[in-house]
Amino acid sequence: MDGKPLLIAWLVLLKTLGPGQLWIGRAAVGIASLITCAACIAIGTSLSSRKTGLLAGLIYAFLPQAVFFERQVIADPIMAIFGTLVIFFSLQLAKKQNAINIVMLAVSLAGAVLGKLFGLMYYVVPLFVITFLSTKLNFRSLRDFGSLSARYIASGILSAILIALFVFALGNKIGVNDQQMASGQVGFLNCPPVICKGDLSLEVEYLASAFRSLLDLIPPYFGWLIIALACLALPLSNERTRAPIRFLALCSLAMTLAFIVISKDIPPRYLSFIAAQIVILAAHGWVMIMERLRHRVFHPLRFATGRVAKHSVSVAATLLITFQPMGNVIALTHNIAQSQLANLDSQGYRTNDASGGGVREAALAMLSVEKNSPLPPVIVTDNVSLVLIAAQVDRSKIDVRVSGETSSGDIARWLMNGQHIYLIDQMLPNTPRKDFIDGLITKEVGRYPRMAGAREVRLRQVIDTSAEFRHAFFQSYFAQPEKLVENYQALIKTLPNEATVILYPPQQRTMFVEQKDVYAIGDSWTLDNVSESLKTITADKQNLKMVFLDEAKGDPNKLIEMWLNTNLFKVDEQWLGPIRMIGYAGDSTVRQTHKVGARFGDGIRLESVEVFDSVARRGEVLRLRLIWKAENVVARDFKSFTHIFIGDKIVAQRDGQPVGELRPTTTWKAGETIRDQFAILIPKDAPSGVYQLRIGLYDAATQERLAVNGGEFIVLGEITIQ
Repeated sequence: MDGKPLLIAWLVLLKTLGPGQLWIGRAAVGIASLITCAACIAIGTSLSSRKTGLLAGLIYAFLPQAVFFERQVIADPIMAIFGTLVIFFSLQLAKKQNAINIVMLAVSLAGAVLGKLFGLMYYVVPLFVITFLSTKLNFRSLRDFGSLSARYIASGILSAILIALFVFALGNKIGVNDQQMASGQVGFLNCPPVICKGDLSLEVEYLASAFRSLLDLIPPYFGWLIIALACLALPLSNERTRAPIRFLALCSLAMTLAFIVISKDIPPRYLSFIAAQIVILAAHGWVMIMERLRHRVFHPLRFATGRVAKHSVSVAATLLITFQPMGNVIALTHNIAQSQLANLDSQGYRTNDASGGGVREAALAMLSVEKNSPLPPVIVTDNVSLVLIAAQVDRSKIDVRVSGETSSGDIARWLMNGQHIYLIDQMLPNTPRKDFIDGLITKEVGRYPRMAGAREVRLRQVIDTSAEFRHAFFQSYFAQPEKLVENYQALIKTLPNEATVILYPPQQRTMFVEQKDVYAIGDSWTLDNVSESLKTITADKQNLKMVFLDEAKGDPNKLIEMWLNTNLFKVDEQWLGPIRMIGYAGDSTVRQTHKVGARFGDGIRLESVEVFDSVARRGEVLRLRLIWKAENVVARDFKSFTHIFIGDKIVAQRDGQPVGELRPTTTWKAGETIRDQFAILIPKDAPSGVYQLRIGLYDAATQERLAVNGGEFIVLGEITIQ
């Protein structure tokens, strides 16, 4: 996420993603609440009185902000903690201009910015102190003003150094900016339309929307009594507290106006930035009301009666002030379905899945289904579910993706690799829901209910895709045949009339509309299933041509070519631009079997040679199968050579690595048997006669032949060419 390095570092260093780590979220909120409570007490005491400070801490403890958001991994509470400390240490530095307060202010400023880039707004707090508390700071000369300003500037410079050091030390752990949020809108923040678009009417619409959303947040998170008391704080202040309270009120007002100007909708978590200031103002307002009541109502009463009445009214009024938010806190911690939430939080905690209900069950069900799967599955979900699912699975082994960042190409590649794909989403009972990506064919694994009225969590597995999906994928992912018309025309001219043509990827079929016996394969997931198609196509066929285009993208493990090389007999290979065409001879019956048992070097044995054509015709092929066995692990790549010769004359030969170059000897395992079958084309001008086979191995790098039976090759068989 952009501009939130402190949160990312927290997650990385504490390894919060994974089973059993959800307590860290609640612990973090607890620590944040304790720090903010302490800051409220300290700031309230500093600006007004000890009563104000203690009451401010008490009110804050009753707010939802003190117990809420632990299920969402968000940076706003982190920024709010440090922002509140910026206010406190700015005031402390104005009173005591020492090194400790300079350093603590710098740390607070750095923490606010590292918490969230929006924390830059707290750099204006020292300016507000100088501007609105000047009468209280007793500047006797311009020198005093300059001295304090210099210390504030020193804190700002030191904070910038701390930010740079933090990023330098942990930058490699934080990650790389993926530019996902480089659209000009970061979260809920927008460039004001009147500035970016010159549209005043749109700006008015945005301001009205932001103001409405702000009003919607007040009842569930503060209550109107707290806001009313905060608004009365400045008018009720006496001469001693008027300047400090004006400073705090203007800080809160400036921050709130900033939200309204740059946010079309203000999310509830933004209230974290002003919660401390609001409760301090509310506490001060209530203390000022009680002061007036003390003089006008309680003072005329008898001493004991007046004290009892005053304390009773104080306790009752405090309970009344905090009744609305405290009731919401109880609901949030015990039965969230009965809590009062603003729209965005209601979506997250009730209708969606921030509560975690159902998501855990869906993730565990997926793990149960996949426990014996040889390949790691993939989970595609919505943005809110990501962290909740990550708390149940090992993301170093299981890929969890957000639907908005998952393309059809990703889906196709996973399916081609044989990985299982699961979708986890939410839906209201008996309500159809559109898939994340059009064209997916799924089967439902299960539904997992949540609280009453909330969406069910649904787990599905992708089992196939529509033909339209596959066609669009092939057209966009592979090279486009339409741009290679001349190459295909040249290829078609070389095809024998009786040849069977096989195509991969399948979109090449449009280039062979006038050809007969042409088959497109691979239009299904996974390619493991393509062997059945190949078996059907190649049955009883003797002359086959396999045409590949950019096939490594869709078949990186060469499953198609491996099947052909081990079930048919490779004859030749040619390239026409980017198009690769391989010729194969079909299967047949073994005519000769030669038991060889010849040992090459220290670890390769040629067990036997099978000949499928004892009589070979000129212009046709001789089909052979060499049965190799690795006695040990082979450290070098060797090529085999097979010569058809008579006397000193070689009429045809084949050189290459086993299984059509797909099984180099360095990939052989000790004890493994390798079936290397191929076909050798007999030249049309080869003299008739009885020929023999000469077989050997040589080092692919040095060309040095490997010794066998005291020589460089073995000779066997009788092949008639006519």
